[in-house]
Amino acid sequence: MMGLFPEIHRAWLTIDSDIYIWTYEHGTDLAYFDGLGEIIVSVGLVKPKPDVFYQYIKYLLVLTTTVEIVVLGVKFAATKPDGPLGALEEMHLLSEPIFVVPTDGIGIMTVTSSLNGRLFLGGRDGSLFEIEYKAERNWLGKRFCKKNHSSGYLTYLIPSFISSLAYGEENPIVQISVDNSRNILYTLTEKGSIEVWDLGESGLEISKVTTVSQAHIVQAALNIVKTLDAKCFRPIIHISALEISDSKQLNLVAVAQTGVRFYFATNPLNLMSNTNTLPKSSRPSTLVLNHVRMPPGFAANSPSYRPTNTTMALHSKGTLFLITSPGGDQDVLWCLSSDPYPYKPYLIEVLTVIPLDGKVWAISEVKNESSFLSQGDAVTCDEDPPLVVRQHMEPPKKYVILTAQGAQVITKQRPVDLLREILVQSRGPDTEAVKAYFHVQKEEQACATCLILACLQSQQNIQVSEWATRAFFLYGGEPKLISPATAINANTPSPSAYQYGFNPALASTPRSVSPASPIQDLSSIAYSAKHNGLYIYVGRILRPLWSERIVVKVVTDAKQQFLCSKITSEDCIWILGYLHSVKSFLEKNSQFTMNAGPCAVANAARRDNFQTPMAVTRTANQNNPQYEAQIEEKMSLLGLKSFINHACEVLGLWKILCEHQFHIIAEMLDKELQNNLPNITFREILLSGHTLCSLLINSLINSYLGDNASVDSISSKLREVCPNLYKDEDAACSKANEMLLAAKNSIHVDEKEAKLKAALELCKEVAPNINLSQICQQFAANQFYIGILQLCSVCAVKQDPKNIALHWYKNKEPAEDIEGYDAYMKRMNSYKHVTFILDQLYNVTLSSDLSCSTTLTYQDNIAIRPYEAQSEAKRLLKIILDSDDELLHIAVYEWMLNKDLHGELISVTNSSLENYLTRAVERNPNQIQISDLLWKYYEKNQNHAAAAKILHRLAVKKGPVLTLSQRIDYLSRAVVCMRSDKVGSAPHLGVFLQELEDKREVAAIQQKVLDAVSNMHNVSGEIIEDAKNRLNSELFDCTKLFEEFAEPFMLWECKLAIVHSTNHNDPQLIEEIWQNIIDSELSRFGTSSMNEKIAGLLTKIKELAEEYAQSPRCFPLQFIVRAVEVIRCRQSSNENQMFMALLCAGIPYTKLLQIYFAISGSNDRTWALEGNEFHIIETVAELCSHFADNPHIVPPSERRSAVTRSRDIISNCLLTLYAKTNTQELIAVLKGVEARLKRMEGLSL
Repeated sequence: MMGLFPEIHRAWLTIDSDIYIWTYEHGTDLAYFDGLGEIIVSVGLVKPKPDVFYQYIKYLLVLTTTVEIVVLGVKFAATKPDGPLGALEEMHLLSEPIFVVPTDGIGIMTVTSSLNGRLFLGGRDGSLFEIEYKAERNWLGKRFCKKNHSSGYLTYLIPSFISSLAYGEENPIVQISVDNSRNILYTLTEKGSIEVWDLGESGLEISKVTTVSQAHIVQAALNIVKTLDAKCFRPIIHISALEISDSKQLNLVAVAQTGVRFYFATNPLNLMSNTNTLPKSSRPSTLVLNHVRMPPGFAANSPSYRPTNTTMALHSKGTLFLITSPGGDQDVLWCLSSDPYPYKPYLIEVLTVIPLDGKVWAISEVKNESSFLSQGDAVTCDEDPPLVVRQHMEPPKKYVILTAQGAQVITKQRPVDLLREILVQSRGPDTEAVKAYFHVQKEEQACATCLILACLQSQQNIQVSEWATRAFFLYGGEPKLISPATAINANTPSPSAYQYGFNPALASTPRSVSPASPIQDLSSIAYSAKHNGLYIYVGRILRPLWSERIVVKVVTDAKQQFLCSKITSEDCIWILGYLHSVKSFLEKNSQFTMNAGPCAVANAARRDNFQTPMAVTRTANQNNPQYEAQIEEKMSLLGLKSFINHACEVLGLWKILCEHQFHIIAEMLDKELQNNLPNITFREILLSGHTLCSLLINSLINSYLGDNASVDSISSKLREVCPNLYKDEDAACSKANEMLLAAKNSIHVDEKEAKLKAALELCKEVAPNINLSQICQQFAANQFYIGILQLCSVCAVKQDPKNIALHWYKNKEPAEDIEGYDAYMKRMNSYKHVTFILDQLYNVTLSSDLSCSTTLTYQDNIAIRPYEAQSEAKRLLKIILDSDDELLHIAVYEWMLNKDLHGELISVTNSSLENYLTRAVERNPNQIQISDLLWKYYEKNQNHAAAAKILHRLAVKKGPVLTLSQRIDYLSRAVVCMRSDKVGSAPHLGVFLQELEDKREVAAIQQKVLDAVSNMHNVSGEIIEDAKNRLNSELFDCTKLFEEFAEPFMLWECKLAIVHSTNHNDPQLIEEIWQNIIDSELSRFGTSSMNEKIAGLLTKIKELAEEYAQSPRCFPLQFIVRAVEVIRCRQSSNENQMFMALLCAGIPYTKLLQIYFAISGSNDRTWALEGNEFHIIETVAELCSHFADNPHIVPPSERRSAVTRSRDIISNCLLTLYAKTNTQELIAVLKGVEARLKRMEGLSL
């Protein structure tokens, strides 16, 4: 027997019980094993399970005889690592078998394995066996055993010859094929039956699904192809599992001896549906024939030449190889492939027939070791795109055919190989053959293929590259304007798909997209095949990584989790090689992207967000439609060129990151970003990942700084690889960071200061294009606070060199001035680092122990004493306020305001503070705190008039922000301000002072109204609350106070105050008010005794007398006395004399005496009706008696006249009493008083 081990590039030969293995390409490195005692029946090479055998055992060689299965270890010695076979250069077979298993009388026909190392064997009796092996021993002390999956446990007890008699004729398994992507195993028997086995989702289980006989398959084929005879469909000689990368819908292809292919699915599918893709987890349930494909020679118009007597077949990635034996000693190879025509609406296959030099023993594909980017994962969930999409990154497929004469290696050409062959044979592109190639392949696809050759840069490919470039431009066509109607039917990608830059959605797929709707009123652009081919080729280059996640989480055995790059530095180099070749092609053929107008280039650059450094000129007539189409195409290609440059920089950066232990760099990012990284794709980082790239660069630089290493080398490397991602200013910042770190570790003060100043100057040079936050953190770590201030100021000025921000601020911040607002915000973003460090210093000064060391936190922890922090803060504030940067002042004022440093704020003498407070009051009129600061600022700076105006404005401000008492306080302060330093003496200010005093007087009345309303209990709470809110919300004039509050709420005392304040002269109204005051006061005491009520009334009258006695208009004394005395008369009480309350309130004795005399002489019948006709005469007697006892109530100068007047009034009272009866007692009292008065008169003389 002879066979191939393509995975190790070797062929094998058995002679009886010996096996010989050698490299089939070179015929060297012969290895053999002769330790068997029986003839070898079958041979297999298996990749072992991991962690079962020693690491040096790379493969297991399985040799089966009629009595046993012998497993040998295969190891390799890399004697020539640079040789063609690399690590597989020298092969060794272990002299002793690893294990031996008996066959139990059942011959093994075929050996194969799954990707996870499971070892399957096909038995002569049709049974599927598996040899299970593991590192540890089982309970019987064995590390391996053979299992028969086709039979139950009973078969182990029955001898094999009895089993064969019981089950009849044998049907040996001749082939086993495994689908490692879905974990399904298929077997083919000698009689054409196919079995399906489910290995489970994990690939560690096994269960039989179904068996389909050859007769059943033939009948199903006849139902599909009804015009052929059944003999065309049998016997079946080969099966090949289709993995997901081959097809998501179909699972197995079988080949008949006639070359007919049968395509099966393990689940029923609706092939007319677009949603018939089954998930990987969908397990097999049946085996259904879905499609039959005939070999050449069966179509009606095809030649009768067809494959016959096929002895061997191989199916790989849609390509079919057939070995036929037409007769004689030579076989014939048939190759059928549809790779050159993947986008035709119908199936086209290319047929190649090659006579061989002998009988074929084996045929196999040579697997290429390649990056995951080109090959994909071993088990993938995505269907591979056609070869035309992958051809630039996959070498030509090789197949080895083993005959008795030797090994023949067949190379299958890719579409690009075919084009190369045509160009070489034609000696250039100017031939019909090349033109036909472009026509058959379609111009866009042919241009994309042509670019593979045109971008070749090796010395031996210079001529081919030149021919391919000429063909690209010769047959690539030109752009043109097409009408909207034509655009709808055009088979050209629409302008919207390609316009102004790289369209990854289109470029990442090889299929042409449906044109989008044309621009509403303009003709559309039909781009040339050159343009579209470039986009397609760039998309194919980036396709392998476009949708890949940039990182993958890796968990170690110690349960530590790391973020590792999904691609390696070698993968980056591999992709960059193709991108650089395209970039070089565009640069060499600059006419392809030149001659677009400057405006067009600028627009393209803006739309693509990539830099376009080309300077181009307009050279043609703008009104030429063809010219306009060319301009549009060149703009699009400029965008593509910019994108290629950007992609090269991003991947170049990624390569550097991979070379510097990516997981360590990723670990330095903040946690939130680390959590998001596994969700980010390369598409996102290529199109909009500039911020992420910057963060990764920062982490890379920080890793150097963390190791105290110089950043010069890595900065130089980054500037070389990605100059637009890592600019000069970035390099300067990195150097500054290095200097700052060195300064932090320096122990010499002078050296430290010199490094800090040098770093500051370096940062100033590149400001504002620096990471200001990071630099400020470093300065703070070195307690270089003045450096933070200077750097922030420089950044602010450079961001706003024309001082637009200050103009915007001083012009009351117009909303339509967007530029001014942006400049202002940029400045404030720079200043926030200054206020932040001030805030930190201030927080330290709050420590009660000024000698205790406290931590200042600005990312890094720096110990500083409170008194040092206080000194630094004062120093910074002085420097800031001495500067002429008014916007910096504003930022600091905001900080002081937020920290409630009001006393320190109004102590500032800078004129910018007045402007700031004034603007702040205008912006926030409801913030009383700011207005308070403004008037205090004016008062502190002796501007009393301005302070009074602010206070007046606060007092009269409507709204619930102030209470009435606060308003009165503001008015009082305003009056004090106006009286200070004689500012109120000026005529116009004197008027304002009078206005303030009047308002204060009215406000005082309003306070009385508020107090009275608050003390009311006979009105609903809602009404009271509403009135209180109104009275607190604004200042009312007297009219409104009277009409809206005093009158509705019957506030009599408030009415009296309002009448007094307004000098209103209405005696009847005033007497009515007084009468209501007396009545309400009496009713206020409720059920108290009359004496208590009168006592309370007299107290109230005394209070009011003290307030209004000097205003006879508002204090009608005679009316009040008569009203109260009537009440006293009615009660016949000599207690609570009214005159005593009035005398205490300051009413002169003589005036009271005259009032009582007037009342007594009025000949009023009221007293008699009230029960005491002589009540007033009695009161007069008591009044005069009080005077006689207390002469000091009258000033000495007036005392004689008072005595005389008292005697006269007593005499008049006596005359009245003499005419009445029953008055002797009262007469005696009067005469006694008179005698005392006479005695006073004599004594005073």
